[in-house]
Amino acid sequence: MINIVICGLGNISKRVAKGILFASNANLYGICSRSKEKAMLWQKEIPVENIFTSLSDVYQDDSVDCIYFCTPNQTHYPLIKDALEHKKSVICEKPMVYSFSQLEELFFLAHQNQCFLMEAQKAYLNPLLDIVLEKIEQGIIGKVFHIDASYCSDMKNKVNPEEWHFQKGGGVAGDIGVYPICGVYKIANASPKEIQMFKKNYLDYPVDFVYESFVTFENGITGSIHSNWLEDRINKGTMYILGEKGSIEIPTFWKGNIAYVHGTEEQIIQVSFPSDFTPEIEHACVCIKKGLVESPILSYKKTKEILSAYQK
Repeated sequence: MINIVICGLGNISKRVAKGILFASNANLYGICSRSKEKAMLWQKEIPVENIFTSLSDVYQDDSVDCIYFCTPNQTHYPLIKDALEHKKSVICEKPMVYSFSQLEELFFLAHQNQCFLMEAQKAYLNPLLDIVLEKIEQGIIGKVFHIDASYCSDMKNKVNPEEWHFQKGGGVAGDIGVYPICGVYKIANASPKEIQMFKKNYLDYPVDFVYESFVTFENGITGSIHSNWLEDRINKGTMYILGEKGSIEIPTFWKGNIAYVHGTEEQIIQVSFPSDFTPEIEHACVCIKKGLVESPILSYKKTKEILSAYQK
């Protein structure tokens, strides 16, 4: 079992914890927060063996195999760097960083210290998409020529200007736009050849509230990616995979468990998993157990491709 400590106890941390608890090869070893009171309240909802009030205590515990960072985005780079320098493997909530130079430096440090490093991108590790890819390879909709995916959520009346997402350096593309980016890139199953990107701000906020891109991949498949903080869509978003003989519709493709095949053959594809975080955690634990530094699925190269889809 891989012992994992969650650092950062925001709302998403409880979902991550449940993903760890359901994982067959992971153990929720502890949580880390500067506030012991907050950690103890958290512990009442999800029992956990150890509470750490500083990362230095986490580093000194030889039983800790991996740290899962659920901290605010702007803290990711220094925290990951510190953890890797203390020879602890890291899984970090998306976006890991917004800078190509920081991304390169962190993976260099991971290799230098022989520690595993992975950005948590659920869509790439959703088992449903793996099955969909298998079906596509078997010819269920013929040759794929275009993929369309979206994730949109109305934040106009929910914006807290003090939140980092809405300050310079944040934006919709890196927050929720990565879901359709990863979904399209996963199904295209090739490196991008050309990216046409469009971003639009809202009112006087210094970040993008609208993100659109059109991607041409090296295998000829094209992809349309849509994300905004201005509207609520059904299921927040859907992916459509268009082939010569039919199409595949996947609601909530980044974490969903059902897909609908339309065309000459009508079919429902369905899988079961206990938590949308469990597949990514189990995959990371397999990699750590093998002594890998990078995930073969979410490698440095793939993480850089994802970042390149919304950062110039």
